[in-house]
Amino acid sequence: MGNWRSVIAKGLTAGLFALAALVPMQANAQSAACTADEDVVTFNFSTTLRISANGTSATWTAGSTNNSYQVATAGTVAANTITLTATPGGAAPFVAPDPSLLTQGNVSTTLSLNMDPAAPTNGVTLTLVFNRPMDKVRFNMYDVDKSNGQWQDVMQVTGYLNGIATPIPTLVPITPANYTTTTFAQSNQITSNTNLNCNVNQNTCNVEINFANPLDRVTVFFLAGPAEAAPSTQRVAFNRFSYCVPKRDLRVTKTSSTATFVAGDTPTYLLTVNNRGGAATTGNTSVTDVISTQGVSFVNPQTPAGWTCSITTGTRLNDTASCFTATSIAAGGTTVLTLTVSISPDASATTVVNRAKVYGGGDPNKILLTSTGPVSSCDAANENQSGGGATFFGGVDTTDAGCSFESTPMIRRASLTVTKTNGNAGTISAGVTTTYTITFANLGPSNAPGSFVVDQAVPGLNCVTPTFVSSPVGTITLSPLPLTLADFQGTGVSFTPTFPRNTTALFTLTCGVTATGVP
Repeated sequence: MGNWRSVIAKGLTAGLFALAALVPMQANAQSAACTADEDVVTFNFSTTLRISANGTSATWTAGSTNNSYQVATAGTVAANTITLTATPGGAAPFVAPDPSLLTQGNVSTTLSLNMDPAAPTNGVTLTLVFNRPMDKVRFNMYDVDKSNGQWQDVMQVTGYLNGIATPIPTLVPITPANYTTTTFAQSNQITSNTNLNCNVNQNTCNVEINFANPLDRVTVFFLAGPAEAAPSTQRVAFNRFSYCVPKRDLRVTKTSSTATFVAGDTPTYLLTVNNRGGAATTGNTSVTDVISTQGVSFVNPQTPAGWTCSITTGTRLNDTASCFTATSIAAGGTTVLTLTVSISPDASATTVVNRAKVYGGGDPNKILLTSTGPVSSCDAANENQSGGGATFFGGVDTTDAGCSFESTPMIRRASLTVTKTNGNAGTISAGVTTTYTITFANLGPSNAPGSFVVDQAVPGLNCVTPTFVSSPVGTITLSPLPLTLADFQGTGVSFTPTFPRNTTALFTLTCGVTATGVP
């Protein structure tokens, strides 16, 4: 910890500070957490400390308690924002000019918190907030120590994701024998229990914090331990923050060819697969697309350019398309998959629901289709996230699970026509017989359920029961049956159960002319 007054008493001068800055620094152990399929991203308080190509170094204005930093990352993912807030307790104010950057734990530039607690359990809090969840977050605490008769450092560390506590972190001290760790329901606590009183150029009082699960917030409560009833000022410090990002990070977005689908049409979906990682994909990149609307199916077979697809018959015909491409997708690159669907002309749904997931390609978070949850979990509320939750880039930036969701409105649209011709050319005279041909047609694209036809009776014509035939033959059924003139010229005749698209209903009506004038 390093009590400021006792450090002076031990003869630490400005010259010794300069010497400490030149001592070889402890290796950054955080990078070891990342796998071969991941890149490490670092954030450090320093003008020169840059552990990896992905990361940021920054400074801290002495005395300030809140600062935000843009942290460069791998691939084409936008910079992450890290906000650090140091909050003093009412009975544990900061000792000016802290928070500030000092040499602690044999590291030349650390964020130092020096407090003056009035009693045990008084303390200050350091909060780290990421603008989107990060995986395998790690950082170091420095100068966590104990000096008999003066202070005892106790650190409680908790991680959160979307407001819910994550599994507790692992706390790894350089000198385990000098500490006691205690697990609480949400936190892991480490207590210095050996009279050590580390100098600023010693690393034996350093502790590494390792989180194995994604999180978007960390709180570190630095409090005065129970060993001293009247503790003096106490100091700890922080630096070398890191997290892991996948070298290949796949996402898929989907658009439909029209804003509204029409029953009977064959629209298309355009699926764009994007690799947001810093390395090209390896092996096959796969997309599984599921239609979950009755009456809508994938055209089978289909061979979109650059992809190989198979169509699976499920509870609805041809409702799943499983596609893959062996062509590598460059870092930051995209590839497009076009799928055509066929909508039954009698489909009655008001929306068409389509869910898709991308996986494979060397993405460590999406090895299999089920790696981030079932396709059925994707919906409008958590598009690109719900297939398993935030394994990386979740929360605000909902792209980690590789989900895509599309809900497209659907309508019926039928074009109904009618024509009538008289078999007698020219003028008809009283006493003759004439024949009318009445043709009703549905030009589509949708079927027209609930259709009925009527031919109003005309004074001066004495007609008999009409004849009926459909084209194609047998595609239209009439109601009521048998067909009568009273129904045809009265309440009308229905087509049941529907009036199919691209069909005609032809009625032949023979009438005797009783009128003495032109009807």
